[in-house]
Amino acid sequence: GLCCRHGGGKKCSREGCSTSAKHRGLCWKHGGSVPCKEDGCDKKAKARGLCWAHGGGTKCRDAECSKVAVSNGFCWAHGGGKRCKVKNYIKPAYARTLNLCEKHFVHLRHANYYELCV
Repeated sequence: GLCCRHGGGKKCSREGCSTSAKHRGLCWKHGGSVPCKEDGCDKKAKARGLCWAHGGGTKCRDAECSKVAVSNGFCWAHGGGKRCKVKNYIKPAYARTLNLCEKHFVHLRHANYYELCV
């Protein structure tokens, strides 16, 4: 079978919805998410009943760091997350910016992308 991320697992019990169920048989769209247990917070809990802002999510694997990991078990400061594809540039990058940092994504409109990445 497939994992939840690839279409396996239980589906939302709401008729006509094929999204993966999160809590109480419902997907996040239909009320299946768990709210953050911090007083006054209306965000969705990620881990331990807390949202990212209040300490939910996976902690960075660096022994002296208390930040949330973004990928590979590390926070941005300790090497987690994607980096800009421009040669010798280490600023954070995102899929929405074509794996470039914000600065180079803006310059992409005025320069040849392939020249930047060589």
